[in-house]
Amino acid sequence: MAGIRITRRMINALAACGLALMAATGPANAAGGDGLREALAAVDRLGNEAVAILRDAGLEPTARQAALAELVHRRFALQRIGRLALGRHWKGADPADQAAYAALFERYVLATYARLVDFYTDQRLEVADATPVKGGVMVSSQLVGTRTAAIDWRLVEDGQDWVVVDVVVEGVSMLLTQRNEFASIIERNGGSIRPLLAHLEQRVALADRPPG
Repeated sequence: MAGIRITRRMINALAACGLALMAATGPANAAGGDGLREALAAVDRLGNEAVAILRDAGLEPTARQAALAELVHRRFALQRIGRLALGRHWKGADPADQAAYAALFERYVLATYARLVDFYTDQRLEVADATPVKGGVMVSSQLVGTRTAAIDWRLVEDGQDWVVVDVVVEGVSMLLTQRNEFASIIERNGGSIRPLLAHLEQRVALADRPPG
C-alpha cells in the first residue's frame, strides 16, 4: 500500500478512523482460519486500492481526493466508529444532535483521509499476519519506505466483507485518542455535545479546503 510520513498531523488523521475497542463491538466469537485469511485479504485490498489511487497520474487532485474518500467509505465502519468515538455521550445526546454529529463525523473522516495524497511519498504497506481478537480480527502491517511504522488494523465482519473499526499506529490506538479529545471538549462544556459539533465543523472546513 502507498504510505505516508508519520507526523503529528497524520496521527490526527488516523485518529479519525481508529478506535481501541475496550468493550466488544460485536459477538465475542474469534474468527477461524477462513476469517483470518479474509481479514488479511481485506487489508491487502485496501492497500492495493489506495496505491492505485495515489499513483494515478491521470487523476486531478479533487478527483483523487474523491476516490480516496469513496475508498474509506467502503472499507471503514464509519457509523460504528463515530458512535464509539463519542462513547457514553452518544446515549446522552438528543436525536437531533446525534444526527448532526454522525453527519459531521463522517464528513470529517472522509475529508481528512481524502487529503492523504498530501503525505504520499514512496512507502508501501506490507501485511504481515492476522490474530483473532474479541469481536473480530487484528491485522498487523508495516509501512516500509522513507519512514517506517507498525500499523495494526482491527476489523469486524460486516455481511460478506471485513471492515476497519480501529487503526493502531506504533501501539497507539488512534481513536481512543480521538475519544479522549471528544470527551474533554464535552466535559469542559457542561456535558453538551454542541461545542463538539462546532469543533468538528471547523475541522471539516479545514479538511475540505481545495488542494493546493
